[in-house]
Amino acid sequence: MANRSLTTKDILQKEFKQSMRGYNPAEVDEYLDEVIRDYESYNKELTQLKAENDRLLSKIDELTKQERIKDFLESKP
Repeated sequence: MANRSLTTKDILQKEFKQSMRGYNPAEVDEYLDEVIRDYESYNKELTQLKAENDRLLSKIDELTKQERIKDFLESKP
């Protein structure tokens, strides 16, 4: 998985230099707020998906063990 170097705090605290023909600071701040919301949403979803993946992998392990026990018991005379 790709390594993320930015946190929502990094995005929020990013400072941009102003120039004569620069961007409107209010628009930049508004856009960065939107980026932060999306970033937090994606991060939350990623955390949930990782937890679900772990749960499903555990379930697979459990079912595999049960199947092996069943196969072993059925192979006994």
